[in-house]
Amino acid sequence: MFLGLLCSGVSYVIWAYLLKEISSVKVGAYLYIEPFITFIGAWILINEEITISMLISGLFITLGVYLVNKD
Repeated sequence: MFLGLLCSGVSYVIWAYLLKEISSVKVGAYLYIEPFITFIGAWILINEEITISMLISGLFITLGVYLVNKD
């Protein structure tokens, strides 16, 4: 319920807004950050445990999005 309503719902609203402002190619790459933001939100709101593999994966995701969007 948390993932569906809060994280996914908010991320798709932000995604739709950004499509008006930025090209779809750049905005599409940011969808990969959603799981990273979701587990951070779950950690803050419902005390979900964060593992080292989650952190490493999040860093790789962030690096990948950065590399795709750098000009």
